[in-house]
Amino acid sequence: MVASAKKYPLGSPQEHIVMCESHDIPIDMICEDCDEFICARCAKTDHKDHDWKTLTTAATQRRRGLLKFLKKIKEEDLLGIDEKIEKMSIQISENKELCESEIKKLQRSFDQIMTRLKNIGKCHKKTLRDDLVKKDDQLNHVKSNLEKKKKE
Repeated sequence: MVASAKKYPLGSPQEHIVMCESHDIPIDMICEDCDEFICARCAKTDHKDHDWKTLTTAATQRRRGLLKFLKKIKEEDLLGIDEKIEKMSIQISENKELCESEIKKLQRSFDQIMTRLKNIGKCHKKTLRDDLVKKDDQLNHVKSNLEKKKKE
């Protein structure tokens, strides 16, 4: 039994053979209509008009169906996913280019606004200096007149 346990970790295959409760023989078929495991005698009596197969045949058919399904997934679904990934990569690149373009537009607008503000600032400074010079001239004139009056 120890050698069997190493070779078959879940026990020997014979330990897992399910017996038919009605006929006490191994279950070796499946009734596709009832979706039940049955023995050969059940297939000929209770399930004689049903679609039944041996477990080997049913397993082979299901394995083939699964392989076809996996092939479809590999060929169609994964290809579709690859196409979507490629589209997303292109969209990401386009978004990046669009963003960079918008940033450049904003920078140009910002630079134009700053240039205008600097020019406005220069004009105001010049106006203030000119006004200061005029006021100083006026005050100097008044001061000089006052000094003349004082001397007189």
